[in-house]
Amino acid sequence: MAKAREALRAKNERLAKEAVALTTTFVRRYWQGRRDWCYSVLAHEASVIWHELKLPSSRKEYIEFVELDDDDEQSAVMCSNEEFKCILSEWPIAIVTGQYLASTDPATKQISAQLHRMTFVWRVFEDGLKIVHYHDSSPMARREGERFNTWLGRENYAYMRAILNRERRSRLVSLRDTSGNVHWVMPEDIVYATAHRQYTDIHCLDQRITLRKGIGDIVEARKGILVRVHRSFAVNPAHLKSMEGNILHLDDGTDVEVPRKRLSQVRKELMRERLE
Repeated sequence: MAKAREALRAKNERLAKEAVALTTTFVRRYWQGRRDWCYSVLAHEASVIWHELKLPSSRKEYIEFVELDDDDEQSAVMCSNEEFKCILSEWPIAIVTGQYLASTDPATKQISAQLHRMTFVWRVFEDGLKIVHYHDSSPMARREGERFNTWLGRENYAYMRAILNRERRSRLVSLRDTSGNVHWVMPEDIVYATAHRQYTDIHCLDQRITLRKGIGDIVEARKGILVRVHRSFAVNPAHLKSMEGNILHLDDGTDVEVPRKRLSQVRKELMRERLE
């Protein structure tokens, strides 16, 4: 009897692990657009309760609804914060509950995130584990005291800010001044640079940072940000307001004279950087 109980316990543990793994696969493949696989693990008698379907539905009704509502944008959804746990495993039944966050890919230029809470009831059939019940809900209801779903807007705004801040951090430029302090600035905040022997002043929108480096080294290290117009001056093309003859007018009011022998080359470099 002890051996039999131990064998059944091990069998139920394997069933639990497989059910959790299949649940994770189901969620990911659903949002990847691999719906045929998802349909294949739905038992013929499966019942579905979905947050967009008001009443329990059959397998056929669920598939019809998904196919009708299908669109190409769903393939751009990313799943994160996945938490699935098997709360019961008694052969041949396993129940898995959990949640995940479905978020739009920033590349789609859409900002949205939605929490999904799920319950899967899996059953062992001759051809493997199948879903006999699937419940998907989302806490999207209007909160007490709010006339509209303003809380969802706040959450989406926070999600948007997180993406923008992450993007901003990835673009920051580090500049170490003569005192050893490191300044982090955005490329577009740099207006121009001026050389003073072995030092270079970086003129930003709201500060000036002096570096113990030659302007040539600075321009080489910051390609795509600064264009050298003569021996002691480099400008950020993003701040070029206009060009009259060999005079550059920057949007902060600074005027820079370009040596005529370098005028053609400087004009090409400025146009190339502005186009990129």
